Amino acid sequence: MASSSSGPPGGRATNFYQGKPTQRTAPKWADPNNGNLQILLLRATGENVLPTNPFIVRKTITNAVKDFDSARPSRDDKKRMQYVLTSRDEDTIGIFSRGGDRVLNAIEPIYTKAIKLATGAFITSPTSAVMAESGHLPFKYLVTRIITVIRAKNWFKDLTNQELPDICALSTATGRKWNVIPPNVNLDLLKTVRAGDPPPKIKACFNHLTATHFQNKHQVYTDGSVNSDGVGCGIFENRYTGSFSLPPQCSIFSAEAFALLIATQECTHDHLPTVIFSDSASCLQDLLSGNSKHPWIIQTEEAASEKNISYCWVPGHSGILGNTAADKLAGKGSKMEPPVIPCPRTDIVRWVKQQIRESWNIGWLNSPPTHLHQIKNTTLPWFDQNNSKERRVLTRLRIGHTFFTHSHLMKKTERPLCACNSAQVSVRHLLLECQHTKDARVRHNIGQSLRDILSRDETQETNLIAFLKETGFFGKI
Repeated sequence: MASSSSGPPGGRATNFYQGKPTQRTAPKWADPNNGNLQILLLRATGENVLPTNPFIVRKTITNAVKDFDSARPSRDDKKRMQYVLTSRDEDTIGIFSRGGDRVLNAIEPIYTKAIKLATGAFITSPTSAVMAESGHLPFKYLVTRIITVIRAKNWFKDLTNQELPDICALSTATGRKWNVIPPNVNLDLLKTVRAGDPPPKIKACFNHLTATHFQNKHQVYTDGSVNSDGVGCGIFENRYTGSFSLPPQCSIFSAEAFALLIATQECTHDHLPTVIFSDSASCLQDLLSGNSKHPWIIQTEEAASEKNISYCWVPGHSGILGNTAADKLAGKGSKMEPPVIPCPRTDIVRWVKQQIRESWNIGWLNSPPTHLHQIKNTTLPWFDQNNSKERRVLTRLRIGHTFFTHSHLMKKTERPLCACNSAQVSVRHLLLECQHTKDARVRHNIGQSLRDILSRDETQETNLIAFLKETGFFGKI
């Protein structure tokens, strides 16, 4: 059964059980539009019985941890709540639990069954193929039982065979104090310059801005770069130029933020006020907000509080000489040997997700061949059909487990012959070889290989569904 809430009811949310939509009034905190974080709550209704109406809700990670910790095995399964954290958003990752193996052992089969239920696969379908077809991370890649940094590093290395970099510590997590004067950030050019404006217009706007606001100030230009060579940033001023390399895990935002930090700490003038020009509006807006969680933005504000410094946004790649020079220096920095320094947490999290996905993808491609390997060479999720029945049929055909081809296992009989009497029933025979369906395959322009027929191509999917319905196999899959 779905969980209940004491909060006031909200809108209507559609959930699916065995491909059939079920309507239920969503609580106020429900997320019917599939938000970034979804918790699939399942209540055990008996021995190994899935609920008839799983309900997706939205919760914070903190509350999710509490829920997982409460999912300890109990003698009375009917009273035990079991929780599964999952999401259709490929950027969302993690089942979080501070519990031991007993808690995880209770969650893993429920998680697996929930994914199979949601995709329309059979409970007996191979789990690895179901996960690869749907794009959902297998349980071992999702579960995170990390309390100490050492355990986190060991867990990550076991999964990916890579070292987890150190993470920058935040000097403050409470935001700017009420009595602290915010840094002077000028974003006027955002109002006067538009994407696609010609360089002469941009230069004229920039010259007017510097003449009216920064004529007697020491000017410094910063820029960041992320490319195939690496990550770097550059600083340009009349007396000083610098190129810096950063760890490959860093984002372009971090590269721009690091350049701002170094310029603030090292490039001020002894007798003149300083203005630092950056083409990263997001960094400057984060600096102005006072609520940044990025360590290098926080350190930049702390360093600026003791100096006479202003910041100004300029459009990048617009022919402004200082910005062009800083851009070249940043590109030079990206080619340098990266240092071993702590990275911002947001960059590490993003990189960890990418590495876990890549590790799973490599493991899947190198695993023993399955039916799905003939069709899909990636574990990334494919576009889902809006129609739940069609989505279920495509999933079963791709993993090679359908009612038509595998019902004999439940009956404990031999695999039957096709009606054309030329071969045993199989997905390959149905879609490529059966003489009874040959004319229909031609009419609906069915491809010449399983990869063509069951690919992500929307036209092929439409043709395949029409073919299955005409031949009467749609309801037998």
